[in-house]
Amino acid sequence: MANKKNKIKGYEIDFTTNTLYMNYKFANAAKDVFSKEYEIYQKICNDFQNIKVIVRAGRKAKTCNANKRLTYANMEEYISVQDNADELMAYFVMVQKESKKENSPYAYVRNWFVEQFPDYQECKVFKREKIISFADTAPQEDEEKVS
Repeated sequence: MANKKNKIKGYEIDFTTNTLYMNYKFANAAKDVFSKEYEIYQKICNDFQNIKVIVRAGRKAKTCNANKRLTYANMEEYISVQDNADELMAYFVMVQKESKKENSPYAYVRNWFVEQFPDYQECKVFKREKIISFADTAPQEDEEKVS
């Protein structure tokens, strides 16, 4: 029975395309002449003279985390520029207190915030200490010009 601790991972040979695929960790370890990875790499190159070698990058992010910068402080800042900021801040504090009894207090507050402000990720512009969207700042063609 083979010892699984000594098993080297990080490479794959595709015999149909005559290609050796290595992950970046295996490739870096193979640069050391005294490593097991180097021995494996040398054996493969000696056995298959015309093999192509492709080094794969690390894992790719599968999905973007939309709530990455959605901290309590950022939520408070967003609420503070709303028209009814005092009322909303009171609700926010109440939701934070209610969240203490939940398994994931942050998720509870975040879900409330996203439900209350579904468009919080849209790009906004500050004008006279009020928040407006870019759509509101576009010039209106229908307006009559007064001379």
